[in-house]
Amino acid sequence: MEFTELVEELREKARSQRFANLKKGEEVPESPALGARELRGKIARTLAERAGIGKSSMEYLIAVQRDEPGLFERVKSGEITIN
Repeated sequence: MEFTELVEELREKARSQRFANLKKGEEVPESPALGARELRGKIARTLAERAGIGKSSMEYLIAVQRDEPGLFERVKSGEITIN
């Protein structure tokens, strides 16, 4: 499975489970950003465990993949490290 596919799969799973523990009748928080930091942290932690690297390195890698696709390809090919 490609890195990008795995990230998207984990994001979707985390989004679907985000409010699963709310009791019936409670309102869903209005802010979509509420819990976003925890969601990103959980995704990074899960991916880092699978890749055998640190969580902060995975957070850097996710940001590079999102913001700098060319640089991400260099990291992916092993030409440079994420650090």
